[in-house]
Amino acid sequence: MLNFHTGLTEAHSYSANPWSWLILGRPTSFFYNSPKCDAANCSQEILALGTPFIWWSATIALGVLIGYVVSRRDKRGALILLGVAAGYLPWFAFQQRTVFSFYSIVFEPFIILTLTYMIGLLHQRYKTFIYGFFIAVALCFLYFLPIYIAQTMTYDEWHARMWFSSWI
Repeated sequence: MLNFHTGLTEAHSYSANPWSWLILGRPTSFFYNSPKCDAANCSQEILALGTPFIWWSATIALGVLIGYVVSRRDKRGALILLGVAAGYLPWFAFQQRTVFSFYSIVFEPFIILTLTYMIGLLHQRYKTFIYGFFIAVALCFLYFLPIYIAQTMTYDEWHARMWFSSWI
């Protein structure tokens, strides 16, 4: 089993290097269909894409938390970073292996803890900004919801949600 899982190097169109996981570089498509509909072309997809505003904010928060832990010797923050490191860093030892972005599920809870911890530290000072952020996250989630649940939409609506060519 170890040889198989560490030696899998077959090319795959949805493989994603761990360097790209935090920025949603190459999400995995689990389902795609071009159903008939009222428009000229329609699409349905289930794309393993995290809500971009959450992931990108959490990636920034991760960098800030590293600095915070180093400068303040914050033990709670250090535990969160330990969880991220334990789930994320081992993947860098297998650069030749075929891996996918959904493997980030192992450390995703710690990425979310990173974001919530930083929000907790900033909440008293920047309440309006934090509330605005929550609204932006909710709207972003709703915008991407159709590609999370394979909702039929026009091809143009689907394509508008593909913010980067690597998402297609």
